[in-house]
Amino acid sequence: AALDDRNEPAEAAQQVRELAVDPDILGAVGGLDNESMLAAAAEVHKAGLPFLIIGGTATALTDQGYAEIFRLAPRDEAVASAAVGFAVQTLQAKRLAVIQDRAEEGLAVAFTSAARNAGLPIIYTGEVRRWQLDFGAQVAELRARQADAVFFAGRVSEAGPLLEQSRAAGLHFTLLGGPALDDARLGQLAGAAAESSYVVGLAAMDPASPFFAGYRGLAGKPANARAAL
Repeated sequence: AALDDRNEPAEAAQQVRELAVDPDILGAVGGLDNESMLAAAAEVHKAGLPFLIIGGTATALTDQGYAEIFRLAPRDEAVASAAVGFAVQTLQAKRLAVIQDRAEEGLAVAFTSAARNAGLPIIYTGEVRRWQLDFGAQVAELRARQADAVFFAGRVSEAGPLLEQSRAAGLHFTLLGGPALDDARLGQLAGAAAESSYVVGLAAMDPASPFFAGYRGLAGKPANARAAL
């Protein structure tokens, strides 16, 4: 059975309830991000429905003691550690800023902690809202603080316009994103502004493997990390 929760928290919980009342459903695979799966977790537990989460990195997903929930994606701490390591070793960043969506606060906190442990100061922490369109306030802060790398813990729908507006304002920081930005829509939303952006993905990706050729043959498009998991 295939259901679409549109990656919305209330819809995710409702669809788990629908799966739970079908006696032919023995388990489920899915969940694209933290917010929708955190909203559905209690329903998964209540239903006793084994659930393999693909995209949820939030520590709370498997720290609640629900025996039915298993994660295929890494935890926030692992994502943050990889991001900080890349910022230090490859980007050689000295001044880091963090922009967060409240639903991804756990990832932002983990990144901030990992950066400080590595001796890197976080010079600015900003917040964006879901479906926000004008990022003038965040762009002004980033211009004033002169960050050379910005870690974005949030969705592609906000990261794309923020990046585009930052470039239009003459800012040249490197954008480093969490798994939610591992999405082709980043380029569609930000255009050329997305160049020199980096994303910590959910899975190792080897385009030469038989899986990728098989997936393209089946789906007609390249596999992303969620498909690989």
